[in-house]
Amino acid sequence: MGSKVYVMKRDKADDTPNVVISTFSIHSYPLTVLFNSSVGYSFVAFGIVDKLKLVPLLGSPPIYVTTPIGGLAWYGSPFRECLILIYGQECIANLYHFNLTNFYVGLRINWLLEYHA
Repeated sequence: MGSKVYVMKRDKADDTPNVVISTFSIHSYPLTVLFNSSVGYSFVAFGIVDKLKLVPLLGSPPIYVTTPIGGLAWYGSPFRECLILIYGQECIANLYHFNLTNFYVGLRINWLLEYHA
């Protein structure tokens, strides 16, 4: 069984209680980030990977996610140890490619807890 991915537009995210939207520095670029308590993995938009110069970790097992329309998609090698700067604190995240259209990065809320943020 796959993890779930929830896709939402910015205006809906602003009104949803289990998400937080903010701008953080990722690899020295300020980007809009969606923190969501409903997801099992953290994602990065296809369009920003080259700008951030992310390199995938080859050989990692793929993850499987349930799409909003009920399909199953798999994502291969994650981008490991992506540096995220949150109010001066350096944090590390593993990110998977995903077709995010309204946000550059989607992070699990549990990821914040790991850094006591």
